Amino acid sequence: MTSPPSPSSTASTRALITQYLSHLSSRDFAALASLFASPSTPYWVLGSPSDPPFAGTQPISARLPQLESVLGSFSRFSFRVDGFVCEGEQAVVYGQVLGEGPGEGRRYAPEVVMAFRVREGRIVEKREWVDNSTVLEWAGRLEEERRRGEGKGEGE
Repeated sequence: MTSPPSPSSTASTRALITQYLSHLSSRDFAALASLFASPSTPYWVLGSPSDPPFAGTQPISARLPQLESVLGSFSRFSFRVDGFVCEGEQAVVYGQVLGEGPGEGRRYAPEVVMAFRVREGRIVEKREWVDNSTVLEWAGRLEEERRRGEGKGEGE
């Protein structure tokens, strides 16, 4: 029979994931990277890697530049925590990503569930269930905006 997790491991896991959420909301990607056990730590996102292209498992070293590309494009960004469950070296957070921009009136607000496994004070695995239809809709609009921006310089 397995013994229950110690309160100290639950408290330290909660503190680590709280740091993660703070760094995510402030878009401090270097600080986010420092919370993972290694650059090869797996970070899984719901879906098949063929559709959407960001889905599947990638090491955090590949995933963070993707996050920076998307989250860095917002004029305003935050993550609203709606729930946070932690026991031992595992945590689950659910909430909503809230982004504005680029451009006037553009909003990005997918619901997200994130699960973390922690060992020795570092994240050793992250899994994310995100509303991919919202992400793809926003990405399509972003790509359209970029194409329009590129076209302005050619015809003027």
